[in-house]
Amino acid sequence: MFSYRSTRDGKVFLSWNDKVVMTLKEASASRFLAAVDGADDELAQLEMARITGNFKRGNEPADRRAETKTVKTATGGRSRFVPPRPLPAAD
Repeated sequence: MFSYRSTRDGKVFLSWNDKVVMTLKEASASRFLAAVDGADDELAQLEMARITGNFKRGNEPADRRAETKTVKTATGGRSRFVPPRPLPAAD
């Protein structure tokens, strides 16, 4: 779940699960605060997802997100693994 914190010097810190993922300054911070001022929680969540570049890729079905996991690649990096979907049953 996204959250945000604004400071007196005009910065806005956007967080995902209490970890800061983006900092907005000056004009972008003002635009963000104007967009979420008076907005309900769902609209504020969508705005924060939009600004962070759809950080968690919120367009997957919930059950598919649960299936993904991070795996090591052969070169030592990390990659997302999504198991293949089962084939539909033949009629």
